[in-house]
Amino acid sequence: MNLTDQMESNLSVSEIETLFAKIFYKTCEQNKLEANEAKASIEISLSWALKCYDSGRTGRVLLRSLLAGFLILTTSSIIRKYKDLFKLYAINGHMTNEKLAFLLSDVLLLIDTIDEQEMFNGDDIPGTIASLKSLFQNSEDIAERQFIEWLKKEPQLILS
Repeated sequence: MNLTDQMESNLSVSEIETLFAKIFYKTCEQNKLEANEAKASIEISLSWALKCYDSGRTGRVLLRSLLAGFLILTTSSIIRKYKDLFKLYAINGHMTNEKLAFLLSDVLLLIDTIDEQEMFNGDDIPGTIASLKSLFQNSEDIAERQFIEWLKKEPQLILS
């Protein structure tokens, strides 16, 4: 299975718990923290992931969406987040309209979950994509440079 296929895979609740356990137990070990802190972090993170990315209550979450949520919530610089989000959704260094729509949708799910939607411009994904395309003469696919340039200029849909 290639990386693109892996990003499109759905993780079960137990797979998400295993992923979080690896992250949080390693973090606790590296920072000399108690294991019960990892357990609490796993529970909170699992609850967040399911609330945010499993609105249909299927018990499954798209790996790409989960990683996008983590990227957004990290303490990285905003430009680093933009670059990492682009790489997560891009194919061969370019993002299609469809992938951009997936990215915007995943971001909006996170915004809704943390109840910050009033800070943003709503959920006009087609309009947001059109605004990006208009900056670059409606080029078919979006390059990383274009994506970051656009984010620096505009969209309240992404980050204000």
